[in-house]
Amino acid sequence: MPVLRHLRSRISALKPRNRLASGAALLAASGSSTLAGAMLLAAGGLPATPSVLAYASPPAMGHTAFKAAPSPATATPVPVIVNKATVSPFETVAPGDTLSSISVARCGTAADWTGIFYANKALHDPDSLPVGTVLKIDCSSPAYTPPPQPKIVRTVQTASAPATTAPAAHPTVQRQAPVAQGGVLTEAQIGVLWLNAGGPAWAEPQAERIAECESGGRTDAYNPSGATGLWQILGQVVPGNLTDPAVNAANAVAKFDAGNGVTHDNFSAWVCQ
Repeated sequence: MPVLRHLRSRISALKPRNRLASGAALLAASGSSTLAGAMLLAAGGLPATPSVLAYASPPAMGHTAFKAAPSPATATPVPVIVNKATVSPFETVAPGDTLSSISVARCGTAADWTGIFYANKALHDPDSLPVGTVLKIDCSSPAYTPPPQPKIVRTVQTASAPATTAPAAHPTVQRQAPVAQGGVLTEAQIGVLWLNAGGPAWAEPQAERIAECESGGRTDAYNPSGATGLWQILGQVVPGNLTDPAVNAANAVAKFDAGNGVTHDNFSAWVCQ
């Protein structure tokens, strides 16, 4: 067997550490002769050790290490956890808010405003919602019942019933003695003259200011134009001495009553008005 002797001489020349690799190479070279390879192994040319077997055939794959991944269709869904604590059960009233608008924003419908109203005992009127009020949100729809209105008791007083209060007495106008010519009157004295002459009480303050403006309160005041006395009467209506305070006041009231010929009861006859 020339081929067998040739292979043995080649194998004996190899170093022991390369025996395994050289033997594998020789087996590949003599693959055409299965019988020669078997005889070579039987003659002790290659050690039949587990390492050779392990090299020749890879180890079987473990079941655990190569477990197939689950199909996406059968994968267990991960539950989504909603943190309900982030939704506050309270709402602070902002400018322009109403119970209906808060109910729409927090409950999804305006019909739940009654639940919010009854949940907050501090609210007495659903139409009055102070800004800054902290409301407890209750999304329910109880029927709203308006609070009862107080009864108004009307008392009818008969004609025979005695009056409870006496009518207020009219103020008494205090009359003063005529002031001598050349005197200077106060506003209070001028007012008494106006009332004594028949002037209306509501026009008394204005009549006092006009006399002060026209004459400075002097009973003998005179203007080259002919205007005379307290109210500087020009075009006398009531006869008498215009430097007499009472006569001057009577003329002033008469001119006030006459007005300007169109509208009565005015001070259009005076420069100071």
